[in-house]
Amino acid sequence: MSVSAFTGTTIIVVDDDDGVRGALEALLQSEGFTVLTFGSGGDFLDSDDTGGADCLLLDLNMPEMDGEAVLLSLAERGIDLPVIVITSVDDPTIKARVEAAGWCAILEKPIDHEKLFESIRDALKDSPPG
Repeated sequence: MSVSAFTGTTIIVVDDDDGVRGALEALLQSEGFTVLTFGSGGDFLDSDDTGGADCLLLDLNMPEMDGEAVLLSLAERGIDLPVIVITSVDDPTIKARVEAAGWCAILEKPIDHEKLFESIRDALKDSPPG
């Protein structure tokens, strides 16, 4: 995969786990993405960066405000962007919720890098960067 293929593409990572957030940031930046990270759904929603991204990587299970509450808030604000849900919970109902909500993909932690990039490419197909 060419680094220049994703230059100009912004990914937001929202995850309460510092290690996961940092690892995703480093990995995505190494592929040419611009990456914004947030340690909570509230921090993300309180920022000025909620509408300028090309894709959102969102942890589903976070304290205080879970991923679904974040998505509801984005919808209320009229912000529509491709969402890839990440989770450490092995729950068969999550896949059904992802499909019903129209989210792009669900990835279980630890995240397989190839599946991550494939999911991002699929999410960006109908939403070109910029």
